[in-house]
Amino acid sequence: MTTEIATQDQLQEIILSGSEILQSSQLRVSKAISVGDKLLAEIQEKGMSTDMDERCNKFLVNCRNAKSEIETQRKPITAFFDTIRKQFTENEAKLDPKKLDSHPAKIQAYRDKWVAKLRAEEAEKQRIAQAKIDKENEIIDIKASLEVQLSTYVNNHIAERKQKLQDSFNKITLENLEEKSKALKTLAIEYQKSHFQAFSPNWLRKHVTQEETSVLLDEFIASKDFNLIAAVVVDEIRKFKEELIEKLPSLKKSLEDMAKAGEAEKARLAKEKQEREAAAAKKLQEEAEAKIKSDQEAAEVKKTAEQTNALMNNLELNDTVAPETRDGFKITLINKPAIAEIFTFWFQREGMTLSLEELEKKSITQMKAYCEKVAHKSGDMIVSDNLKYEPVYKAVNRK
Repeated sequence: MTTEIATQDQLQEIILSGSEILQSSQLRVSKAISVGDKLLAEIQEKGMSTDMDERCNKFLVNCRNAKSEIETQRKPITAFFDTIRKQFTENEAKLDPKKLDSHPAKIQAYRDKWVAKLRAEEAEKQRIAQAKIDKENEIIDIKASLEVQLSTYVNNHIAERKQKLQDSFNKITLENLEEKSKALKTLAIEYQKSHFQAFSPNWLRKHVTQEETSVLLDEFIASKDFNLIAAVVVDEIRKFKEELIEKLPSLKKSLEDMAKAGEAEKARLAKEKQEREAAAAKKLQEEAEAKIKSDQEAAEVKKTAEQTNALMNNLELNDTVAPETRDGFKITLINKPAIAEIFTFWFQREGMTLSLEELEKKSITQMKAYCEKVAHKSGDMIVSDNLKYEPVYKAVNRK
């Protein structure tokens, strides 16, 4: 049969002759089935015998010969249509993107490669931008930490000096009242620069180098006005000193009352004094903690604002319009044990729900495709050195 495209006359001739041959074969088959029905009915009624076996043999031989003759008659017809079908499918294959040597497949491959390139460039841009954001955030974290640590350092110093004054106040007796009162009133309040210079903070760093953190610390210390910090320290301690001075008259009266009191009253007054001293110490501690907490909260608010600004400043508009893509994953098997891992992953999630008949029909290729689909939809992947997941980007063709 020629492989050239059939003409209209050839098609008409084939259809006419094919119709006659088909009708003839249908008639022969119909007669054979009728004879076969009668044989089956007799066998079911009377059973097999030598005569019946010969009749059955003759029937089967006739059926075989008839089938052979029908096939011989129809082969030129079906071969012609097979040729026509092949010509159609070969023609269609030239536009089939699944055929690797077709133009659509080759052009699709270029689109997919282009999309993958754009995605890789975008990912690299995001990596660089994220690295910059991470470093800026770490710098902001370090600066905030320095603020908090310096605040804690200075406020702890204030609290310690207040407590020392309180301890000295608590040790006043009638015998040393005049001496201690004079010492308290004439006490000069200062803040030594050596204490400020001894500030030694610590920090955690991941993206910033040691040299850069040293520069950050130098800049931070340089930004602080020692005179202003000293003024705050001195003012806080001076105010507390004045509070103690104001308590001297009542302390004197309390001490005199204790000296005149009997044993029971003296014990009661001593207990009250002890309670006042404990309450004063607690108040000092609470005030110091509240001030440190307030400074920490202020530093956190400032840090959050600066990190938000850093994020907004690093947002970049992508001026490359990437084609619409359908993403996925392709699994590449590295070692043979990967087959077992593919099967286990698939069987635990889908295979165990299938019947034995359904299981028998499954191939490793189908199981691998299932694992790739799960990775794309849920991100659930096989963690193994025997295989690897590679992202796949396919450009979508739309009208």
